[in-house]
Amino acid sequence: MTTLDQIVRIAVIVLIVSFAVLRIVLYFRGGMARRSTMRATTTTPFTMPPSLPPPPEQALSQTSTSQTAEGPASAMGKLVTVLVAVGLNLGLWLALFVPQFMNNIPVVWRLFIGIFANFYLLPFARRVGRRSEH
Repeated sequence: MTTLDQIVRIAVIVLIVSFAVLRIVLYFRGGMARRSTMRATTTTPFTMPPSLPPPPEQALSQTSTSQTAEGPASAMGKLVTVLVAVGLNLGLWLALFVPQFMNNIPVVWRLFIGIFANFYLLPFARRVGRRSEH
């Protein structure tokens, strides 16, 4: 195998992994997004009557929560989120690949464990970061 073949294989693997990471990030953003509560009107006789509009205080609070407060507390919360996420991921990947007794488990299973553990670690890091803002 020539070095050009190795370079092409590495480039393809890097592209596939980066595409997978991009999709996971987009799915996380879509999953964490606030969903609209508007219902489509239908003509069936079993539809619910339209609800009353929210009181003005509630409408104001909904618009103000969409704007995040920027400042030292927000920056500190983001920093804590990043540090917790990186620290937990570092510990996870080291625990999966460094100990000798883990060598009996195939690499693909350890990779699955690490990837799927991030579905729990990243939201946990976000919650810790939000709690540190207060």
